[in-house]
Amino acid sequence: MNLYTSGAGNYPKVGDAPEQQGLRRAIQKFQDGAISADELRAVQEEVTAAVIHDQESAGLDFVTDGLIRWEDGQTYLARKIDGFEIGGLIRYFDTNTYYRQPIVNAPVRARGPITVDDYRFAASKAKKPVKAVLTGPYTLARLSEDRHYGGDRRALVMDLAAALGEEARALDAA
Repeated sequence: MNLYTSGAGNYPKVGDAPEQQGLRRAIQKFQDGAISADELRAVQEEVTAAVIHDQESAGLDFVTDGLIRWEDGQTYLARKIDGFEIGGLIRYFDTNTYYRQPIVNAPVRARGPITVDDYRFAASKAKKPVKAVLTGPYTLARLSEDRHYGGDRRALVMDLAAALGEEARALDAA
């Protein structure tokens, strides 16, 4: 039996040393309007390449892009799926970690590829196979506020499964 190693997805975006805080500073500058989306993307790509190198240096068999562009496991996807708006901050499973809660306010439908460009960039920088990461439909439904499906979590999960299934097929094609 072959055993392979990989990361779970998220990679630390901020370290203790000042040189490890460039992404956080770039995000703040972008939010303040001091840098453009292209300038932020350049920093994200630099950090993604470094994260991939770290994983390869650690000997992982499969690497991820570290989800460097993701705010959290929900928001990055929900921003690009029809039927969502992004709400205020809420605690993640009763921890001291917060995320902006997605709010379902219309039928959930795929709008187009979400993570394919991220995957392609990572694959262009990696020497090892890149593992795509997607939050599952139940998790996304559970961590969202439902204002459309009337509490019918199964219907919401099934629509999310269809939307994320389209994403998985797009990633497979990439």
